[in-house]
Amino acid sequence: ARSDHHDLWERLGDLYSLTGEFQKSLDSYQRLIDYVVSPIILANLYRKLGDVNEKMGEFDAGKDICQKGLDILQDQEGIETTRLLTTMGNILMRQGKYEDANALFLQAEATLNTIAGDVVEFFFQLTRIDNR
Repeated sequence: ARSDHHDLWERLGDLYSLTGEFQKSLDSYQRLIDYVVSPIILANLYRKLGDVNEKMGEFDAGKDICQKGLDILQDQEGIETTRLLTTMGNILMRQGKYEDANALFLQAEATLNTIAGDVVEFFFQLTRIDNR
């Protein structure tokens, strides 16, 4: 389970990112990396680190960090995968690599559609069970 300290460090990282204190944001997120056990939460932190690097103009570092998040998720189709792909697409777009960005956005959309389909199917099956 995450401690209150971990939540505080993440929230501080978010605040620092929003206020343009990017190095403090990176430091806050980085403090958490060694303590997080959940692959999804760890991938989320890598996405946030990638986003801050993008804001700092460190595009290659941002992409590499986001890729670490994707590697941790190991091709799981979930919302965090979609978010990582979108962040990487944003970085590529800022670099002027529009075709590569578009490919990632399309991949993110396909992942999101899969998730949406699974949710719809889940609720459909739930209503069928409920109506028996």
